[in-house]
Amino acid sequence: MIFNFVGRCYTPKCILIRLITICLAIAASPGNTQQGPGFSLAGNIGLRDIDFKLSNFTPGPIVLRSPAGELPSSLEIGQLDIELNDAIYTLGLGGSLFYERLFVTGLFEITPSNTTEVEVDSESAPELSEPRSSDLSRADYTVTIGYEVWEGLSVFSGLKFTEFEIDARENTTVILGSRDISYEEQGMFLGVGYTWHVAQRLSMSFSAAYAFLDIEMSDAGVSVDDIASNPITIGSFEFESPGRGLSVGWQSIIPITEHWIFGSSIKYQRYTSSGQTTELTAFTSSPGLTVDPFVVKDIDTDHTDVVLNFGIQYVF
Repeated sequence: MIFNFVGRCYTPKCILIRLITICLAIAASPGNTQQGPGFSLAGNIGLRDIDFKLSNFTPGPIVLRSPAGELPSSLEIGQLDIELNDAIYTLGLGGSLFYERLFVTGLFEITPSNTTEVEVDSESAPELSEPRSSDLSRADYTVTIGYEVWEGLSVFSGLKFTEFEIDARENTTVILGSRDISYEEQGMFLGVGYTWHVAQRLSMSFSAAYAFLDIEMSDAGVSVDDIASNPITIGSFEFESPGRGLSVGWQSIIPITEHWIFGSSIKYQRYTSSGQTTELTAFTSSPGLTVDPFVVKDIDTDHTDVVLNFGIQYVF
């Protein structure tokens, strides 16, 4: 989404660039006592509860045609809901740079391939409403820049990228079941955090952020074998949509030694998109017959994560 007021740029990217410029200017201002920069590395292990839902609606029956004209067809998709709900382990590696009140952090998290089930619910075709065995893999990247504006109170912004792959173990289509699916979220976020000391060594912090995302989803497409072995094969399903969402987190840290720090955190995040439309092509193995392209509308996604992490950080 782009907003232009009196020639100014208000895209999320422009806002992020301006925030970085302001933070750097404040950190370099004469009023700040010059202290050496700091650097830290961290590793974590976590458990992520993921709940992903895709819903869409295809109005009317699929139209078959012969050289003589349109043929009667009873194949109707209607409302289709696909859901993935599983708990997966994550491994993360990150680093931080800090100078005065300015800080920059980066985090990479990966989920090894994990066997899961994708639930499919079709009102028009109940025979398709069953779990589909799949393999799930996921990667998350985050870069954050922030500034402590008051004792314990900080503002931050950054970029995030999430991708997960759902590799089907059954040869069916995503619109009628589960084909290999790729789902991506990428964009920027703006947030605020507060840290306080509850004991001499223990610190706790709370943060909340709102994200502006571009969401993309696609499946693996079709092959010649798919078309030859199925009466009707649906073509590649893909769409792009703006997404929005909120994340909130709670973290506690406690020093172990002068350089080593132990931390734990829990985070909730939910990102959604709605109201998108795409057109699908279809193929038939029957000689002399064709299938009309058809519209899939009311495409909604709902992606919710609850993440529990434990990690160790070394401060240089």
